Amino acid sequence: MTTVDARLIELDAKTGELCHDFGNGGIVDLKTGMGEVKDG
Repeated sequence: MTTVDARLIELDAKTGELCHDFGNGGIVDLKTGMGEVKDG
């Protein structure tokens, strides 16, 4: 799933737990490498 603050989160469909082998503990910050990104 994605979030309004530009993160991509992977959850295990059976348990609802984060998939710790994906990204950084189950989360990828989509703003990484984009330079300055203002909130909103």
